[in-house]
Amino acid sequence: MLKLSKDDRKHLREALISGFRTYSSLRIFVSDNFDFRLDEIAESRATGVATDNLIEHFEEGSEDGDVADLILALYKERPRNPAVQKLMDRLQAFLEQRLVLEPSSQEAISLLFELPEPYDDRQLESFLPRPLSYEADCGQLLRGLQQCANAVCKVSFMDRPTTGTGVLIAPDLILTNYHVLSEQIVQDQSQLAEKARTLLFEFGFVSEEHNIPVSPDTFKPEATNPIVCCSPPSQLDYVLLRVEQNIKSADYIKPVPIQSTASLLSPNNELNILQHPEGNVMQVSLSASGVVQVLPSKNRVWYVNRTQGGSSGSPCFNKNWELVALHHASMSRGFGSVREGILLSSILDDISRASNVRIG
Repeated sequence: MLKLSKDDRKHLREALISGFRTYSSLRIFVSDNFDFRLDEIAESRATGVATDNLIEHFEEGSEDGDVADLILALYKERPRNPAVQKLMDRLQAFLEQRLVLEPSSQEAISLLFELPEPYDDRQLESFLPRPLSYEADCGQLLRGLQQCANAVCKVSFMDRPTTGTGVLIAPDLILTNYHVLSEQIVQDQSQLAEKARTLLFEFGFVSEEHNIPVSPDTFKPEATNPIVCCSPPSQLDYVLLRVEQNIKSADYIKPVPIQSTASLLSPNNELNILQHPEGNVMQVSLSASGVVQVLPSKNRVWYVNRTQGGSSGSPCFNKNWELVALHHASMSRGFGSVREGILLSSILDDISRASNVRIG
């Protein structure tokens, strides 16, 4: 745990006030990054007083994290602010050792899995991304987002608050986790189909542009036969769902190409995940060397990219933005969490037999 000196605390206070000059902006910062409201701990709406209360809240230790979590969140929000940069320079040696994986606070279901041997916590920690030094090729990132982002949707329900993420792999077919649809295995296919009819698929759910709200396009499953094929969580944990036909009228929504020749993953490879964590707007998780191990015999891949509840069913892409896995679980370790995905190659045969998905 990071212990602040008197001077460190002074610099943190200055950085927070410089980054968030009003109480309302500081309040938004807290609500966007933590599971509590500034109003709950602030003794006053004066920015200086509220800032002091916020620092004290994290220094005293709580389930919301410690002061290093506050500093990392501040850096994420205001990386170019001179006062923030000055603070990071003072604390860089400590912060570069901190894990930046976010806790999986609201996963739709708790799935257990065994980690690959012979990795221990120290070896696994070596795969973690370093937030102060990561670089991404802007052109490659832009091309990947242009090709893939519009195919990703938030998966929600009309009758319960659970959310997940899905990806369009054909003009009217969405792939996500089985456990997003149902936490329990449903043997009666008519009952499973009935669950599927309560789903909603929200495409284009992204952050606002120029303060203009962006309304997602929402579609429902096909009413008669919404489930094309599926496999329970203990096996391949996927469900392929057919969407109502009017999705084809949204010309910006294009399916992600399925490549049987996609580059195979190896340890230390890049991995990119498009997701709707906690049911929020779409986010991308980049990892320059986040793949821990790939086990084709078990149809699994392990990695350390950031995910949260609501990320279940998210598409995982290799460095060339080829779809290679479906995120489905997270396991806590002594230093943080390791994620597990289902290799797309293990699902392709089922999909091709049950549908007309074009596989390149």
